[in-house]
This record gives sequence, structure tokens and C-alpha cells, in this order.
Amino acid sequence: MRRALGAVLLALAGCAPVVTHGARVEPGLYVGSTAGIIVAGDSSEAPDVVTPEWAPYARYGFVGRPGGMAGSIGVAVEPEAAFGLEGDAYLQLPSSDPRWAYGAGVMGSGKVVMPYVQLGRSFTRGYEAYTTQAWVHRRNFNDKNFGLDPSSRVRPRYWAPTLALRRRDGALGLSLQVTGALGRFDETSYDSARGGMVTRSQPLRAVTTSVAADLDVARFVSDVLRVTRRPIPRDTPPR
Repeated sequence: MRRALGAVLLALAGCAPVVTHGARVEPGLYVGSTAGIIVAGDSSEAPDVVTPEWAPYARYGFVGRPGGMAGSIGVAVEPEAAFGLEGDAYLQLPSSDPRWAYGAGVMGSGKVVMPYVQLGRSFTRGYEAYTTQAWVHRRNFNDKNFGLDPSSRVRPRYWAPTLALRRRDGALGLSLQVTGALGRFDETSYDSARGGMVTRSQPLRAVTTSVAADLDVARFVSDVLRVTRRPIPRDTPPR
């Protein structure tokens, strides 16, 4: 059971769904990448150091009138997901206060579904503090690289509360997130004493951190064109 818990913790760090945007939708196309690593987990079998796995993603935001509804759709590269991709759809609800934003969305692939809600507050200098409250339901999986028996299957289901700080500085956006995992996981494995497959349930408690960095494509292209089109000053001949 400890090895099964270790496999779940590795999945949390390497391939668990990560919401890469804040509560406020940003208009246009964004490309970036995210990485996560375990801070703490209740498994003595988990390694002390986990190498972050980078997951490239792209997102497009649709924004209407100020204070109205907005939305975004995104896709991330996830090798274990169906077709190697994981989708994200988010709807920002109307708000009368421009400092506050909130909405709901869902991430998912053929192996995992994660509905979530978000609440965020904008500050000066491009900062946004926000929280994401999600429920993760993942289908049975087997992490053979972690040493689980090939016949074993693990199915985690957990609440994932997140606190995050995001900043947009020109074309570059950066998010720092701390996420908890509170729930249970079921391990189905062969029990020689009973002569068949047995399912055991165990609590799941872990904390992970993740970093997401993205690029505002339109603004980046505009900045590049502005630099390349800037006239080159000519040397003034001496008098």
C-alpha cells in the first residue's frame, strides 16, 4: 500500500491537472509551460527529490465588455492523457467590482476529470492573488516505473485547494501555486491469501508546488516588431 501511495504522489507532482490561469480571463493567445514538485506527502516510499515534469500548454481567452462574462479554452501536453492532450474550459462570471473576478471550469482527458471554481483579486503592478478549489477524479492507473505489480491498479479521488500569486509583466506571465491533495485512493491488487483481486482504500494527504510561465503571443510579436522597426541612429560627422 505504501508503494501505491508513493505512485499517487508521483502522479500529483508529474501529471496531475494544473489550472494554469488566474480567475480573470486574459484576452488573446498565450503559450507556456508548467512544472510541479512534491513538498510533503505521507509516504515513506516516495523519493526525497522528484524531478519536475514540464507540461507545455496553449490558451486562448475571449473577453467582452468590461465587467461582463469572459471565457477561455486551453490544451496542455500530457503523455498519459488520451491522445497526449488535456483540455481546459473556463467561464468567468460578471462582476460589478473590477478588482474581483470569479468563475468555474473543468479540466479533463480520457483518464482524469477535474471540475473547479476560482476566485481572485487584482492589485497594482499586474499582480493577482487567487484561489482554485477543485475536485480530481482519476481513472485506475498503474505506475510501473515506480515498482507496482503489473496487475495492480490505483484510483485517486481528492479535493485540491490551491493558493496562487500571479503577475503579468508585459508579455510574460508567471504564476506560483501551492496545492493540497486531501482525499482517498483505492488500490486494487492480487491477494495471494484470498486468491483474488482485493481493493483497499487509504487516505491521501499531500502538498505540491507548481510554477506556470506563459507568453502573450500578440504582445510579444508587437514588442519584437517595435524593436526591429526602430530607426537606427546615424553617426553625426565631426565638424
